Amino acid sequence: MGVVAWLERLIGIDTHNPGGDERALARLLAEALAAHTPDALELVEVPRSGATGAYLFARWGTPRVLINAHLDTVPPNAGWQGNPFQARRTAEHVIGLGACDTKGAIAAVLAALEGGRPHDVALLFSGDEEHTGTCVRKFLSSPAAGGIERAIACEPTGCRVGTRHRGILALEAKLEKQLADEISARAKSLAMGGEVGAESQPGVGSTFWFTARLRKSANIEKRKISAQLQGCRALVVDDSSDAREVLSSI
Repeated sequence: MGVVAWLERLIGIDTHNPGGDERALARLLAEALAAHTPDALELVEVPRSGATGAYLFARWGTPRVLINAHLDTVPPNAGWQGNPFQARRTAEHVIGLGACDTKGAIAAVLAALEGGRPHDVALLFSGDEEHTGTCVRKFLSSPAAGGIERAIACEPTGCRVGTRHRGILALEAKLEKQLADEISARAKSLAMGGEVGAESQPGVGSTFWFTARLRKSANIEKRKISAQLQGCRALVVDDSSDAREVLSSI
């Protein structure tokens, strides 16, 4: 199986963190690596808060160098124009969640193995890279890490050390009824009968709203238009109907 075919298959397994299934991908990779008769092959499940991740370790000979790529991906965001877990091909690209970071690297390793049995090489496909790093820490504390002196981390950073993380910032707002009532009462006193509230849907976002009753001022000074502009015609171009209406009334 070639690189692209492998990548399409890997993208099809949802491993977004948190919430994906790293163990399912690890099992698939274990079957693929077993065909290349490693001297050691270990699939280890690693519990963490709210989930269970996994890592897969394979060894040929007595390696001092380890090649590492991670199984998990960041969560899909709202910008996807298609199914993030269904690979799409263009003339030059394969598009899917994790295609670059780092399922593409895993696919490349699997394709390279088709060229022959490795010599003194270790592979580590590890989960939980995008969140808390539990799987790598578990591996480093195991006997399998003994003898490893160097590691090649397959990250799309142009062979430069990355000192920052894209990260995912998640905010969860919970508005208790008592607090909501207090805020609403305060809003009424400040906004002359107005109200304030919040609506939140997990995984989608939160909407905060308020209403205010405002009196129309009796002393409105009408702006005077420059004599140079009086009688001139103007073309108003604005995507807001309210803005067009205001400008048209001047």
